[in-house]
Amino acid sequence: MQAETLGRIRRAARHCRSLEQEFGENPPPKLATVVKLHRCLIYRLATEGKAEPERVRLANLLTRTALAYAIGWKKVELRERELKLAEAKYKFNAGKACVRKWAELKEVAGRDISPEEKARAIRWILFPKERRE
Repeated sequence: MQAETLGRIRRAARHCRSLEQEFGENPPPKLATVVKLHRCLIYRLATEGKAEPERVRLANLLTRTALAYAIGWKKVELRERELKLAEAKYKFNAGKACVRKWAELKEVAGRDISPEEKARAIRWILFPKERRE
């Protein structure tokens, strides 16, 4: 029994090494491919005739973990895109504000005041809502 278990562990380790080598040479699979692999694993476990409920439960848990990871990763990617869009919108709005307030900004730039005072005056011109807070 112990020799059989050790043999299975060795075969699994060889299989993992070959998969890691394949992933090193090729791009990682998409989520749909991973789900299909897990489905095949579960079918194989269920149809071998000696499917142990614990092994099926572990395969199911592995699939759920992979899906949770993929969903979490997609949420991170979505948040990054939202931040980039918000930044682009902010830059666009700041550019529009500069164009609208060009005459006032030009007048501040020509004043003989310290850089800190110029920055304060520019903020006052460009961000009128913030000066109320």
